[in-house]
Amino acid sequence: MSHPRITFIAIAVACALGGTAEATTLIKVCPSCTLNTIQKGIEAANPTDAPVIQIAPGVYNEDIHVSGKGLTLQAVPGTVELRGTGSGPTVTLGSGGGATFPVTINGLTISNGKSLTIGSPSGGGIFVIPGSILHLKNSIVQNNQAFNGGGISVFTPRSPATRLKTAPLRTIRPKTALASQS
Repeated sequence: MSHPRITFIAIAVACALGGTAEATTLIKVCPSCTLNTIQKGIEAANPTDAPVIQIAPGVYNEDIHVSGKGLTLQAVPGTVELRGTGSGPTVTLGSGGGATFPVTINGLTISNGKSLTIGSPSGGGIFVIPGSILHLKNSIVQNNQAFNGGGISVFTPRSPATRLKTAPLRTIRPKTALASQS
């Protein structure tokens, strides 16, 4: 799904500022939109367009999976909560191998993830596996449960570092909020 006008404006602004012209596609997600779930926005994103998925305020009851593409999940002002189904991690990033893509999550509250299988490396809130790099900004990861990494679990051996910026982690269980093997 391409938006020529938005792409053209991004290129024109980048050129006017002396920067490089990287095409960016803006994909809007809102409860009353055609793309009414975050996962639908992810699926509509063309990985070659540096997509930004702009998420309107609301509670989105779903688990999401980003694989094989780099993108940004950007909350618009207001509260955007991604509330998982409680049947696994709320957010899973990566494909398990191959090329590595950065995923930026900015301004979301991620909650209700649950991964309580003994010995499982998966996090309750966010689970990062090979094929993805997490950049978490201005977000809250809370009320998630997991055997390992209640808030976030990063299992990306030999990959670039995951980055957390202004992202409090709050877990239900007195286990680890963040588990990492990089």
